[in-house]
Amino acid sequence: VRQPLSGIESIAYYLEMALEFEDQEIRQQCARLRTMVRQANWLLTDASMGSGPEGESSCLNKHVFALAEGLALHEERAIDLKLSQGALLVPVSACGLRRMLEHLLSYLRDVAEADDPVAAATSRGDGWCSLRLSGIFDPDRCAEHARLLTALRPSGLSGVIARLGGRFETSASGGVLEIELRFPMLADEGHETSV
Repeated sequence: VRQPLSGIESIAYYLEMALEFEDQEIRQQCARLRTMVRQANWLLTDASMGSGPEGESSCLNKHVFALAEGLALHEERAIDLKLSQGALLVPVSACGLRRMLEHLLSYLRDVAEADDPVAAATSRGDGWCSLRLSGIFDPDRCAEHARLLTALRPSGLSGVIARLGGRFETSASGGVLEIELRFPMLADEGHETSV
């Protein structure tokens, strides 16, 4: 399915460029078509999400920091970080957690087309910890994003989080899109160190 979607996006991009000084309405339709392809790609990826090997754990802060560091170094795109103190161990493998983080960041950047920098904050509570990602985007698209982010429940990423005993929450209002993952927090037994 991805190959024809990629072809459609390329054609729409080519038409949009070729019609640079032509009919504005046609150019807008091409841009809308490209947006729909990005949404479809993200939904396909979401449907294939998995939690990784059972029984593993990883540090939420460590992986959020590593992802932000990699983006700053390789793509020169900043993430506004606010990480809580200490190790936040969650019941997800390092590979699974990295995949989740990249998947959500791709939603904010590629689908919602949020402005840089996207914000990422971690926090802890009694027996839980959370990651909140947020970005500023076109306020006219609030309803569209509210619908898209709940389209595949209970499957996809939200289903994975629910199976882990956590929650997947979203809100889109006033030009700000927020996504929160809440995980049950594991006891720190020297498994991974915090950043």
